[in-house]
Amino acid sequence: MSKPLKIEMQNYTVNFKDQEAARRFVMWYSHHAKVVADLTLSHGDSEEENSETLLGLAFLQRDLNTLINQACSFIG
Repeated sequence: MSKPLKIEMQNYTVNFKDQEAARRFVMWYSHHAKVVADLTLSHGDSEEENSETLLGLAFLQRDLNTLINQACSFIG
């Protein structure tokens, strides 16, 4: 029987009913982060906006890395 698990990131915590739910979330979050990065970088109007976007993406990437590492330790 799969156990529930909790993944803690910098700004929030995600609870899952089982490992499969966590795996699906990791896949969705990874894809979503890449799409957000691609769209925001392709539509930046100024160097300043792009700098802010890159900083935001750095935080998103850090959260994503934390999520993947924690999820893999539970799922693996």
